[in-house]
Amino acid sequence: MKNRQSWSRRLLAPLIRRSRGMAKDEKGAVAVEFALLAIPFFSLIFAILETSIVFFAQQILESALQDSTRFIRTGQSQSAWNTSEFRKAICGRTYGLFECSATNADTERLLIRVEPVTDFDTAVAEIGLPISDECRDIMAAPETCEWTIDEAYNDGTGSDVIIAQAFYKWPIVLNLPWFNLSTQAGNNRLLSAVRVFKNEPFGG
Repeated sequence: MKNRQSWSRRLLAPLIRRSRGMAKDEKGAVAVEFALLAIPFFSLIFAILETSIVFFAQQILESALQDSTRFIRTGQSQSAWNTSEFRKAICGRTYGLFECSATNADTERLLIRVEPVTDFDTAVAEIGLPISDECRDIMAAPETCEWTIDEAYNDGTGSDVIIAQAFYKWPIVLNLPWFNLSTQAGNNRLLSAVRVFKNEPFGG
């Protein structure tokens, strides 16, 4: 019995010594720790970047709409602008960040509407989502997510109350089970900007 134990000890001794050495060896510990933390770390970094870019894009859209509606409010757009011109004014103020143009409204992600309303209280009722309820399901097929309202442009006359709206389907890059900024089918987030103002009392 003792011989068997001694032989087994002799056979296992190298393995035991090697395992003890490996337990004490700290070489590569940093690499192992980095491998364990890399996925959640970079996921968090990309999530922060994605969120920042989305908020930045939202601010750009609001700023572009605000700057473009100044021409309407002051009467500079009267008899000179139409839907294409207004789209051009907005697209020219997005610094190339948005996929939009003045002439390709059917395939663009940008939708605009400018129209006069009776008063400021009436304008509230005119504000709504330009997409269907099905489109708000992020699991729905992308082709079912179409605009439910048409583009329009009517800058009114002097002293008219005007509502200007701009909507944009912003593509979301990062899509994780615990982090997804999409609000509609096709992995897009709907950005919106609205301005309600009263034209200056210019003639015409």
